[in-house]
Amino acid sequence: MDREEAHRLLGLYVGATPDHIRAKFESMSAELRSRLETGSDSAGVQAQLDQLALARDTALDADGATGTQPSMVNPATRVIEPPANEAPKGSRGKYVVLFMAVTMVMIASTSLLGIWYFDSRHEARDAQLERDQTIAARDAWRQYLAARKLKQTPDGERAEDTLKLGDDSRDGGNNEQAIKDYHTAQELFKAALETENAKLGERWKKEVIGFWNENLKDRYPFKPDSETEASLEDVTKLFHPKRGALWQIADGYKALRAVSVDDRQYAAPPQGYKQTLEKGELIRDALFSEGPNVDVQFSYRIVGEKTLLTVTLETGGASADNREDNFVAANWTPDTAGAQLHAKKFGERQPKQSGDDLRTSSWGMLKVLNHGTYTGENGGVYTWHFELDPDDKRIRKKFEGDIEVRLAHEPNPFDVNLYSEFKPD
Repeated sequence: MDREEAHRLLGLYVGATPDHIRAKFESMSAELRSRLETGSDSAGVQAQLDQLALARDTALDADGATGTQPSMVNPATRVIEPPANEAPKGSRGKYVVLFMAVTMVMIASTSLLGIWYFDSRHEARDAQLERDQTIAARDAWRQYLAARKLKQTPDGERAEDTLKLGDDSRDGGNNEQAIKDYHTAQELFKAALETENAKLGERWKKEVIGFWNENLKDRYPFKPDSETEASLEDVTKLFHPKRGALWQIADGYKALRAVSVDDRQYAAPPQGYKQTLEKGELIRDALFSEGPNVDVQFSYRIVGEKTLLTVTLETGGASADNREDNFVAANWTPDTAGAQLHAKKFGERQPKQSGDDLRTSSWGMLKVLNHGTYTGENGGVYTWHFELDPDDKRIRKKFEGDIEVRLAHEPNPFDVNLYSEFKPD
């Protein structure tokens, strides 16, 4: 590439100053680089950039602007060129010089305007890109609030206000400030999501782990050999399908897991979270239906030989004895949670209590059954074998029989392992 071709490619006249050459190159290459970033005909654009760089170097070399040392030429072979014509004298020469000066000023101004124009376009594009990312973060935050049915938080309000500031700066033509505002708003939306995750973690520590340790961990049936019972009210606070702390916190993590910003998930449940929910779901499904309290529907009967003893089990608002073959329907609620297993000898008016008095227990039927021996399940019927000593010298033989239970739905609420295996800590 020769000097004239280099200047023509740059759109300059031969004799342009080095500063003019550099400015023209920067303005033209900036436009090509922006096209390269958009991915449009990248191979062709790169070739144009290479050609433009070659033209710049050739033009600068020709004008002696690169600072390279002149080559050593043999004086005998050196061609001495005739001196250049002197600048025209007189009034005509002044006009020529003035015209050239004005032309150079116009060219320089045009180059600077071109640079400013391309920079402005880049800033506008960057501002739009930053705004799009901020809007995505805002939408994720709003989706989370809607899923949790929560009001706007202080962190969210600050993020929304900063987003509006960015829009105002952008509408006023200050794209540089708009980019800063959008970036700040985006970070605030992310911080709001991180804060929600931290709140859920604190609730888990207090409402699940803390509550469990204080009210349930060392009490029956969660600790089967404990003499102190867990109250059904405390069980409801933790396991109720709608009001239980386990599921309220789980709903929060679920809503947080459903959103992301820049492909990042903000839900970070504590260690053991998944296993705790799985065990908790079994207790929830075993003890609760649609009502506000423990509500277990089942039926039962006593199977055994018909002797002089009448063995009766009262629980769940029902009563069954060994002289009847049919199942009786029962309903375990806070008001009918107690149980009484007793035997009455033929001719006696008052039956004798067998074992502990469980009429005021919250877990009466569970305790009666687990005083016996679980023998298995067959066709939806769960069976426990038990022995009853009539404590009467005239009756030397113990009563042996089975308590059979049918459930309205699974899991089995009379399996003590269901409770003892729940260990959130």
